[in-house]
Amino acid sequence: MEKSTLKLSLAYVLFLLPFTFTAIGCSKYAETDGADVSPISVFPKVLDFGKVRPTDSPVKLTFDIVNNSNRNVVIADILSGCSCADIDVPKEPIPPQGKIAVGISINVWGRSGTFEDYVTVKTASGLTAAGSIVQVSVLGTVETDIWTNGQALRCTFDSDTQSATTVLTVYTVKYPDIVFAETSQDDRITVKEISRDTRNGETAIRFSVEVNIEPNSTMMRTISLVPENTSIAPLNVPLYGLRIL
Repeated sequence: MEKSTLKLSLAYVLFLLPFTFTAIGCSKYAETDGADVSPISVFPKVLDFGKVRPTDSPVKLTFDIVNNSNRNVVIADILSGCSCADIDVPKEPIPPQGKIAVGISINVWGRSGTFEDYVTVKTASGLTAAGSIVQVSVLGTVETDIWTNGQALRCTFDSDTQSATTVLTVYTVKYPDIVFAETSQDDRITVKEISRDTRNGETAIRFSVEVNIEPNSTMMRTISLVPENTSIAPLNVPLYGLRIL
């Protein structure tokens, strides 16, 4: 009778043993998987700047990174598909079930029409871990009356000169006969219209920009072009001057 009971008990244990190991294995796997994966999400997934003008630049919005896990998550980097974006990458870890706001600013200077970019959020868990990469779409429409072909104007000076001349080109489609009011520039900057040319419905207006600079110095100024028609947004162009020693 005792032998039969022993055999029965042993058979019962052997029957349950695979299930016990399976349960332990699943629990261990879940724990490891949770440690390797950074399940983050973003809100909103689409950042729509709406209708903006180049003179609004830079335009700014924020989005949230949400930590859906039960451990701290470190953001390794946030990359943009466009060099025009400036993003505040959070330096502090995001606590479990917490979130952090991320600011993004877009320089729309020199752009026109609709634009669509994206930013990619990477966690420190690596590219192979599921959930370590999420993307945020960035879109908007740049409404332009007048614009330039670049974000800033730059000029260089030789060591033995105090003045330099460069050309600023302004474009318009809607106002080919636009007239600019007399505006007071920096006392070291002289701006004069030298030509305008219309091709394929687009008018290019060229200005001669003469700049004077003090010895052994650099210059950071703003050129203001103000249309006489006050319904047209003014155009402010950054100007950088550098003396070559």
